Amino acid sequence: MTRMTKLVALMLAGVLLFALAGCGDQTKDANAAIAAANEQSKRYTELDNQISTLMDQAMAVDMTAEGVKPGIAAFDEASAKFEERKTVIAAIKAEFEKIAGYKVSEETKKYASQQVEIATLLGQMDDLGLELIASTKSLYELVQSGSQDAAKAEELSKAIDDTSAKLTEIDAQVTEKQAASDQYFIDAGLGQ
Repeated sequence: MTRMTKLVALMLAGVLLFALAGCGDQTKDANAAIAAANEQSKRYTELDNQISTLMDQAMAVDMTAEGVKPGIAAFDEASAKFEERKTVIAAIKAEFEKIAGYKVSEETKKYASQQVEIATLLGQMDDLGLELIASTKSLYELVQSGSQDAAKAEELSKAIDDTSAKLTEIDAQVTEKQAASDQYFIDAGLGQ
């Protein structure tokens, strides 16, 4: 999860520079949207750190009926943090979406559009994070119940693996899109 913090920090670090460059009738409005997105990114980072800690706690359990109890509790807390973070991502995305309707340069609009795409992918990653928690929590509950249902355990393990693979795939997309957006920011002369 800390990887996402780094991505969002990179995503919005250059935006402060952009906020200094005037380029159109609604530059002040665009700068206000960017400032609001930057404020939301601070909350995103806080939540990301909390989620990472909770996920580490949830995964560091003994796979016994008693041992999984703290993991189940940590998953419940992490789920609530994921839901909160999804709201933050939506707010960041909404701020960048506003820029599309402003009278600012096409380069600025394109950059904002790229940030919307990245925020969308981060939201998808959180949805998958919630799926991963649900499957892993179900597996822990199976252990807690003392069940010997090997087929159910296998089904849950496969769901965990599949979701993890999807997360890895989207993470790669985020990394690629962020690198391209950062380069576009430089190449388009935004922030100068």
